[in-house]
Amino acid sequence: RSSRDREALREALKAALRARERVRLRGSKRSLDDVKRLGDLARLVLGEMEENGEISFELDERGAIKAVHLRSGPAERDER
Repeated sequence: RSSRDREALREALKAALRARERVRLRGSKRSLDDVKRLGDLARLVLGEMEENGEISFELDERGAIKAVHLRSGPAERDER
């Protein structure tokens, strides 16, 4: 995926969060649609980051996330 796709995902996530904040300021509860939309966007962004080696997850024996590791500098890519 290109960095343009990634930037579009980030902008969509920001827009969803801004829209959510406006709704919250009016006193509304988060709707199930809001939760699903934000979850879908987060899944896309994190999947992209994991694919690019920017983030990795340590899972427990049940498959639940135990730790999140962020890459702090440029990583060497395997050119296979």
